[in-house]
Amino acid sequence: MPSKATLKWCDFRTYKNMANLSPDQELIARQSREVFLSARKAFSENWNRDQAKELYELSDSLSEQSQDQGLNDLGESLLGFSAYLSSFVDGAMTPKPHQLGQLGTLVEGVGEALFRLQMDVTVTDLTQHATVIEPEKPQIFYLGARGDRAKELEYSLANDGFTLRH
Repeated sequence: MPSKATLKWCDFRTYKNMANLSPDQELIARQSREVFLSARKAFSENWNRDQAKELYELSDSLSEQSQDQGLNDLGESLLGFSAYLSSFVDGAMTPKPHQLGQLGTLVEGVGEALFRLQMDVTVTDLTQHATVIEPEKPQIFYLGARGDRAKELEYSLANDGFTLRH
């Protein structure tokens, strides 16, 4: 499990930047915050199957609600956490220290998704679209002496939409 210092930035004491969320989305974010804080505390202590089952049920439900409300980043991180947690609450298996560490990493992922949601991070497409400059008419360059032949060629090509350049 990462240290509490690592997760310090995820304390979410204020919701200043969540004004652009709908009331349903804000409720999901607040409940997800509670899951995050409870799970962070629970998996830094001794394993408690009843508490883990409660966290699993809540995070699984919030995952679905998040995705239904368009909070896909949060929903996916909750889904990953609840899916891994289910393997321990559905059976008799008790997680080993490295598995508790993995649960901690997944909890941190939920915290990061909440942080991005709180900060209203948006990704902008920075791809430059090429601008093609085309001449009005295709051009053919003629190298040679000017004369009747060039005038005939110029006239003939003009009928086909070309410009003859000398």
